[in-house]
Amino acid sequence: METKQVVDYLHSLERNIKLANYEVSGFNAWPIVRVFLGLNLDNFTIASGGNENASRVTRLWSKIYGFVSSIFDFIKFVSGKYSVSRSNKDIVFITYGAAQKKIGSKELDIYMSPIIENLKHDKKHLTFLYSTRQALANNKNEFVSIDAVFRAIRLKSILKSKLVSMPTELKTELKEIISKMDQDGINHSLSLKKIWFRITFIRLLADWFKEVLEKTTPTHVFGSNYYGLEMAINLAADELNITSVDVQHGVQGENHFAYTEWQNIPRNGYELLPDIFLAWDENSKEVIQSWAGKTRKHRAVVGGNVTIISNLNNSDGINDVAKLKSDCKNILITLQPGRQTLNFYKKLIDKGDSKLCWWVRLHPNMLNQLEEIRRFFEDHSYKENIFIEEATNNSLYDILMHIDLHLTETSSVILDAKYCDIKSISIHKSANSLFRKEVENGFLQYAEDEETCIEIIKKETKRREKKAAVYLLDKHTSLLRNFLLSEDLA
Repeated sequence: METKQVVDYLHSLERNIKLANYEVSGFNAWPIVRVFLGLNLDNFTIASGGNENASRVTRLWSKIYGFVSSIFDFIKFVSGKYSVSRSNKDIVFITYGAAQKKIGSKELDIYMSPIIENLKHDKKHLTFLYSTRQALANNKNEFVSIDAVFRAIRLKSILKSKLVSMPTELKTELKEIISKMDQDGINHSLSLKKIWFRITFIRLLADWFKEVLEKTTPTHVFGSNYYGLEMAINLAADELNITSVDVQHGVQGENHFAYTEWQNIPRNGYELLPDIFLAWDENSKEVIQSWAGKTRKHRAVVGGNVTIISNLNNSDGINDVAKLKSDCKNILITLQPGRQTLNFYKKLIDKGDSKLCWWVRLHPNMLNQLEEIRRFFEDHSYKENIFIEEATNNSLYDILMHIDLHLTETSSVILDAKYCDIKSISIHKSANSLFRKEVENGFLQYAEDEETCIEIIKKETKRREKKAAVYLLDKHTSLLRNFLLSEDLA
């Protein structure tokens, strides 16, 4: 199913469920089901996960390693090894390895560092980090890794979900959804077992976070991926009357299953969702506020684009600016993991000429494929005009300051490019619904094949005026500071 089809189908299911039957373990579990379905039904989302080239041996070893680690972590967890000491903090952050970047000479978290840097000097904070294998090897940021906690609680959840039965009302509701999807011919992997495990896991993880928050007594909790494991800390914060904030980390909009309208949302909102959605701009805010405003709990606020602040405030400047040839039309290609698009881009470059320069930027989750992708383009006739390491290793906004056009599938760099007055071309039709405003405003066009794409590229003129970096930095820093001041954090 395409992105918009998934959202429409979720809305049709949501309008007919009995929300009261999802009340379990002290919270309403419908958001867990909706997010599971959103991730599961969206073919484009599924395609983005994992490394398809990983060998069976590698995957098997990873499973064995994870299982053994979970046993040891569980023993430590039960013995109290992962307890957090009592120490008052004003803010607790939760983030993940892929958000840890080296920009210029600095190592930082692209979503949380701008917030930390703009806090009052007397504000104390604690940062939790998970998926640390994706983090910088020599990361100097202060954080507490909680991967071991996740593994331990995951094992405990497996055991508990087998010993404790799912409530009858919830089981009936889920069976009806499964039956309907089967009747509609929808390909899915929804099962009672998976959902009950996820509910159990979120509840047990929330209990651990609740213990931490009771010891640290913060006023706010910040995360940047609310529909992941952050649901657990949102639940803990809700039960302790602590304000939870979700910092926008990428594309949102009316056709994103996690941010589009929640049908029949309770007046008091959902415990698993954050209190505040910190949006990059008015468009992102309006989509969320259209449904959040119907509740007493949720609201959307414009807080600026934190990735712009991270990039422009910490950059040492582009090291390879000489390669951005003034006589060339410089095109940025942003790759996304799991997509089978390299052949498309290779054929596209073949159809170009020596007056086109291609900057191929890897997604953070693709960095281990850098050498493989470099070799892929090595024998290309225009290889002197293809820059991979330079596009990947330099700050995104340093590159955008000099780029003429942007090419991708559905990367949120479409929004970053828009902020810099750069037009984008998408080679995936889902972008038309995900970035409807950008299409309407002329910042995004769809190209169904290489011929159409090269035709658009040749028609677009080189940018004569580049938007000043200082303007963008000042604008978005001001928006962020205004939000923090409103919450008495700056």
